[in-house]
Amino acid sequence: MAYKTEELYKQAMEIVQDDGIHFIEDVICQLPCSKFAFYDHFPTDSNEYNNIKAQIDKNRNKTKADIRRKLKEGRGGELIALYKLLATREENEALNSQYNTNVNKHQIDDLSGMSTEELERRAAALEKLDES
Repeated sequence: MAYKTEELYKQAMEIVQDDGIHFIEDVICQLPCSKFAFYDHFPTDSNEYNNIKAQIDKNRNKTKADIRRKLKEGRGGELIALYKLLATREENEALNSQYNTNVNKHQIDDLSGMSTEELERRAAALEKLDES
């Protein structure tokens, strides 16, 4: 089926206005085309793709700021898992005491056994990252 690029772009931009959209796959699965068709219409070096990704990045940053605020208030330690999904590599490094990297694989430690004090210390480290 042939899709009009302008229509797909308009639909994609409407979808990413939802603050809950954090991944490009979240957009693609709501469009009436396949993943392959999406990338045919919006190659990763296109302005349209970059606009979609920019809005997704805004959504992620807003959610991460909300999570950090809740952690700072001493609420929602379970939000660490969501934060880790949305975090940049640098933020994940700050969250994890042991962050092992190799060319093909990242290993991230489980934070579930950490104390509230340790989680708060790491949240403070993330706040410093935001300020820089």
